[in-house]
Amino acid sequence: MNDDEKGPMENVLEGLDLHSEFLSLEELKAELRTRGIAIDDFLTKMNREIAAAQKADRLSWMQIADDKKRALKSIHAKVMTWSGKREDEIRAAFAAFVDNPKHECALAFRKKSNLSVQDMARILDAQEQLRRKARTTRES
Repeated sequence: MNDDEKGPMENVLEGLDLHSEFLSLEELKAELRTRGIAIDDFLTKMNREIAAAQKADRLSWMQIADDKKRALKSIHAKVMTWSGKREDEIRAAFAAFVDNPKHECALAFRKKSNLSVQDMARILDAQEQLRRKARTTRES
């Protein structure tokens, strides 16, 4: 069948469209039944398929959210935590972090001399998470 030829479904739809102005819904159904077309079963099946497609469409955002949640958990699980490190390691890493000119803007308004070791560890953890998130975003 080429594009110019009508198939059986197109003929049925065209016939329904032409006669829908003159026949009621029940008359159209009766006409189709006499020709051996089980329209009620067809309509029930189509309504179920449409409802399923609409439900899947409505819930698709949940799948996207779940995918992003898994990706973030994966990133978070891979992040090294500074909280369990020794104080001298944290202070050395924090000093290197502060001395790096790229990171100075992030700490410009903090009183760096008054930070506790736990605060330093949290800042280093946050920086590591941001670094990994940026790398993951670039890779995708």
